Amino acid sequence: MIEIRFFRSVKGWLGFCVTGHAGFADHGDDVVCAAVSTLTQAAVLGVEDVIQYPSHMECESGRLVLTLKPDDSFEWSKVQVILETTYQALMNIQQQYPNWVTLMTDGPGGE
Repeated sequence: MIEIRFFRSVKGWLGFCVTGHAGFADHGDDVVCAAVSTLTQAAVLGVEDVIQYPSHMECESGRLVLTLKPDDSFEWSKVQVILETTYQALMNIQQQYPNWVTLMTDGPGGE
């Protein structure tokens, strides 16, 4: 099971943590793992390389964490668009594959 936890404050999304493996199919054929991995890595690239917003990223086998500190910059609003889009896409995957993906939110408006 893949566990995805998004973090938010009153200022918006503060990052996410993704752990585990879906186990939907054999290694190399697991479309659920591939989808989650692609979306979360694209979010990190968007924040770090495209917008160049200061962030902290940790990537270990089976674990990816992106952490952000909010400010009042225009770039922060761009980061929010990236993370909201990523969250919505991952929610869609979780709804399609509920036995393989869990999506949670910590903070204001969390579930």
